[in-house]
Amino acid sequence: MIKIDKGREPAEWTEQRNTPGITYETARKDALRQALLEEQGGLCGYCMRRVIFVPGKVTDTRIEHLKPRTLSLAQGKPEETLDYSNMILCCNGNIDGNKNFHCDVSKGETEIQFKPFDAAAIATISYSSGDGSIKSSNAVYDKDLNEVLNLNHPRLKTNRRAVLRGLAIEMGKSPWSKSEIQHKLTYYRSRTSGGQLHEYCGVVVWYLSKKLRQFV
Repeated sequence: MIKIDKGREPAEWTEQRNTPGITYETARKDALRQALLEEQGGLCGYCMRRVIFVPGKVTDTRIEHLKPRTLSLAQGKPEETLDYSNMILCCNGNIDGNKNFHCDVSKGETEIQFKPFDAAAIATISYSSGDGSIKSSNAVYDKDLNEVLNLNHPRLKTNRRAVLRGLAIEMGKSPWSKSEIQHKLTYYRSRTSGGQLHEYCGVVVWYLSKKLRQFV
């Protein structure tokens, strides 16, 4: 999981949000998707899979409202459905073509306590090198990750395990010094020249941070 640093909403979205009578359903969303995509370095805000969006083209990316739109509407707060600070961009929630969904498709209209904007929440997460599973030391967050978001979908676990095993093999060729680990951490925390983060980079950052603490 990566921490998402929310930026300023795009001007096009601000203009639409302030248009009398506008609703989330009737608003144009290309600029919104693009801003979210750039903010997240091209990764799904939950599972860290690569997501692709080309303005003007049909897309399978999904705009997720952490506080569900149905809840905001039920509370008489339709303006919340347009709130940029409540949105992230997600993948299509279907990694293997069957109906075992994950991310916001699995979440549906359930409100979760885990927030990818919260550094303290991200810090509770760890991964198993054995099977690639994700867990949180916070019981409420762990339920959100596993039961609501289904982030321990078998294919997601396999992908994370492959990342961890590949890194362990690379490090096993010769012991890495503290400076080498710090260098790799900087690399995986950084974006490419195109503004992209590395797929599943949160797994690598967690693993290398754990290794780095062994030098303390």
